[in-house]
This record gives sequence, structure tokens and C-alpha cells, in this order.
Amino acid sequence: MKKTHWIILLLLFGKLLLAQESDYKIPDNPEELGKKLNEMANSLHTIEADFVQEKHMDFLQMAIKSKGKFYFKKNNQLRWEYNDPYLYVIIINDGKLIIHDEGKNTEIKVKGNKIFQQVNDIIIASVKGEIMDDDRFNVTLLENQDYYLVKLLPKASEMSEIIKEMHMFFDKETISVSKIKMVEPTNDYTLINFKNKKINEPISSDIFSVN
Repeated sequence: MKKTHWIILLLLFGKLLLAQESDYKIPDNPEELGKKLNEMANSLHTIEADFVQEKHMDFLQMAIKSKGKFYFKKNNQLRWEYNDPYLYVIIINDGKLIIHDEGKNTEIKVKGNKIFQQVNDIIIASVKGEIMDDDRFNVTLLENQDYYLVKLLPKASEMSEIIKEMHMFFDKETISVSKIKMVEPTNDYTLINFKNKKINEPISSDIFSVN
């Protein structure tokens, strides 16, 4: 798998932070939090949302920002549709990653590549909130007034070469993912903030194809 393909995956989730993580603490009842997240994952069928992505890099003073639409359907279907400042579409569907850029489609088979399959599984599990029980990670649970924070550190060295750590922020009111932060080994990171979320409303299967 070419290095550029890993970069594409990192850009999916992406020294400014939307919330200072220093104000997070260990929850009084982490088992109850885990139960809530599992219940949310089991009840989740679709998500539609706007998103704002910020790519933070050490050698740039300002983050690279982009915006778009996000769609998820329970049968492991994802669509990231960037529309500002450029049009760029990434679809995960039926074991394939499809990239639509400047009128050209590129298809990458997920199956058959161990690391690529793992990253794909992580993306799906993150959105669904099922990743807490994934034994490929050391998991830390934290909370503040507004969010539950799940911190994930890969155990396998081959995975840590791609992802240093991942932070998922769950809104306490809806128990759904509101932010995802993906930290690379270089400490550059991508931060995505979901807005205007619609949960469990019908989404056409046509959304997850590129014509």
C-alpha cells in the first residue's frame, strides 16, 4: 500500500484544541460509561452530519481547514464529501475504498491488506462507538462537563507507525461522537468536529456510490 493512501486515511479525521484536555478526569463509574457507549452503538443505524476538519502541522502556523458532509449507514458504509475549499469524495463501501477527485475515481480494495483492513475497522468502530472493547488498543476513559473522552493507544508497533493515538469525544447529551482527533507519530494531528447531526434518519444507498 502506497504511503499516500495512509495519508488519505489520516486526513479522514483529519497547536489549537477545541477543548483543553487537562480539564478531563476519570469518571466515577467507567463501567457505566462503557455500557452507555455500547448501547449507543447497538442502537445506531445512520448518521448524517456536516463536518469541519482541521489539519495541524508543526511547520504551519495555521491549521488547514476544510468542510463537507458526512454519511454513515450501519452496514459499514461511509461517505466523506469535502466541498470547501475543494470537491473531494471518499467512500468506504462493500470492502472497498473509493476516491473521487477531479472527475476521476480510484478504487482500493480493503480486503487482503491486514493494516489497511485494521484502519478501516477502526474508522467504522470509531463512528459507531464500538471501539472501547477493541483489544488492539489500550483504552483510557475520561470526562468533563460536556464530553466523554475515549483515548486509544495502539498496542501493535505496525499500527503505531500510522496512528500514535486517537481521541474520541462523545457528547453527553446524545452519547454520539462529536469530535475525533487522530494523532500521527510526528505529533501532527487531524481534528474533525461534527455539526448538525441527524441520527437514525433514512439515507439512500445511492449516497455510497460514485457515478
